[in-house]
Amino acid sequence: MMTKDIFDPDIQDAPVYPVSFMIQNQEHLNEYPTYDFADPQIELTKDGNIDFQLFCTIYLDKEFIENFKNVDNFIYLNVLSTNNQQQEIYLVQQKGDFPLDQGNLITYSFHVVINEENVKKFKLSYLKLQLAITQKHEGEMGISESIRLGRFLNTVIPIKK
Repeated sequence: MMTKDIFDPDIQDAPVYPVSFMIQNQEHLNEYPTYDFADPQIELTKDGNIDFQLFCTIYLDKEFIENFKNVDNFIYLNVLSTNNQQQEIYLVQQKGDFPLDQGNLITYSFHVVINEENVKKFKLSYLKLQLAITQKHEGEMGISESIRLGRFLNTVIPIKK
């Protein structure tokens, strides 16, 4: 039996699979997350900030749970943008624990805030969102490459101005 390589960079053979993905902008942050309140794009607040909640449910197959249940696992959200030279700029990075005792479906919530100063400074018109898994802890050597290789979601969300 062949086991999955958790660090296979081919996103088609991702170690976990996104099942649902939802953005809830600031005006709906206090409401129960449902697709009735999901937004197709990120909206600036009245103050010019970006403030949204990201909900993502992922599926873990039985093989993944068995192979990685006795090691640390983390999920990372990277929020990036690009400037005129098309360089990626890291705006936010958040980490969540990866509990393998909750079954095959796990839902995560990330609250993302980017202040008006950075919205203007980087001339943000969209955000690039990435979700990845890794066994590395924050600050550990090789974490950036581990996150790159463990990426299972890579998408761009426009900003409504």
